[in-house]
Amino acid sequence: MIVVQSIFGWIILLWLETSFFVSLPWGLWATPLVFTVSLYFYQQHNWRFTLGWVFAYAIFLDFFHLGIVPLETISYSVGIFVAWFTARRWFSHRSFYGVLATMLSAYLSIIASQTIILFIQWFFHPEWVSWMAFYSFSGLRLILMSGLMLFLFPVIQRVQKLLQASFLLSRSW
Repeated sequence: MIVVQSIFGWIILLWLETSFFVSLPWGLWATPLVFTVSLYFYQQHNWRFTLGWVFAYAIFLDFFHLGIVPLETISYSVGIFVAWFTARRWFSHRSFYGVLATMLSAYLSIIASQTIILFIQWFFHPEWVSWMAFYSFSGLRLILMSGLMLFLFPVIQRVQKLLQASFLLSRSW
């Protein structure tokens, strides 16, 4: 049952990000919902399977060529490792700042690995790489991730209780 709930949760987040958030105006289309919610649940509630959500999201981006850089799976794998390491060793899960610091460090590591991948691509095909588009998109996602976390952190407990009441989430979590 937990596996079904996990897959169902990932599909809902993926659906919201790739269909609803993409249709929003004024740059809100770049909101990293799957990444933000997954790392929140990992950091705050120690739900290790949500790191799998991020990995599956990266595979989804690579499979459908939706990422801004090729090989998103490699970049997001680096981000997953950094999130795991910083959540265990450096940042506390008890505060907003600890959760946000974990997310920012993980996403900055994704940006760093994507920069390396783009540099390799630029070395062979410089006409395919737009550095300004990459960094403006990455900066926008960083800002939106922080804003979404600022909104989600106080609201998520209510959403969790709603999911438990509707039997979509086990009460043991």
